[in-house]
Amino acid sequence: MTAGRLVNEKQFPRLIEAFAQVADQLPEWRLRIYGTGPKRQELLRHVRKLGLFDRVELPGAVADMRGEWAKASICALTSRAEGFPLV
Repeated sequence: MTAGRLVNEKQFPRLIEAFAQVADQLPEWRLRIYGTGPKRQELLRHVRKLGLFDRVELPGAVADMRGEWAKASICALTSRAEGFPLV
């Protein structure tokens, strides 16, 4: 999982592509990208293009982010730069 504003700086398309490379080998895994922003529709198109519509979730913002982090097995940070990363 990852979380952040859905903007170019976060490079979420790269994370989706990395997940696509291993998704067939790990059929029970899901990628969840939490957050909102102007790139949401672009990310959804990218997910569909890669055939991952049933494996990649963009649930938006959630009230209990701490609980979502606790449920995750892996955390990914793909940002170009983070001045003060909260993840």
